[in-house]
Amino acid sequence: MTLTDGDEKPLVAILRGDDQLNEAKLQTASGASVLRPAHAEEIQKWMGAKPGSLGGLGVKNVRVFLDLRLAGLSGLVTGANKDGFHLRNVSVPRDLAPATPADLRTVAAGSACSEHH
Repeated sequence: MTLTDGDEKPLVAILRGDDQLNEAKLQTASGASVLRPAHAEEIQKWMGAKPGSLGGLGVKNVRVFLDLRLAGLSGLVTGANKDGFHLRNVSVPRDLAPATPADLRTVAAGSACSEHH
């Protein structure tokens, strides 16, 4: 998901495909005073592709945040930042090391609690 902060600088949030971004958590992680979804033209300019083919590999001048559920994983598939193309066998430690890890997802009702009692 590509958003922009109050300074109109792009932010990319990488989550599992079945997770939903919690914008308040991203706002806290990024320190942005304001966040808004990026417009299609902005996404094309910053990322080189339209939504649906986006990923965090090889992006420049864009802050990338990675949900903690993805930390340490490999064998993933992500957008290649080229329309209609995806990358396979992506390794978070190898390919997304520059990304900032953060708790970004909305916890769905019925999800297991991560706290141990």
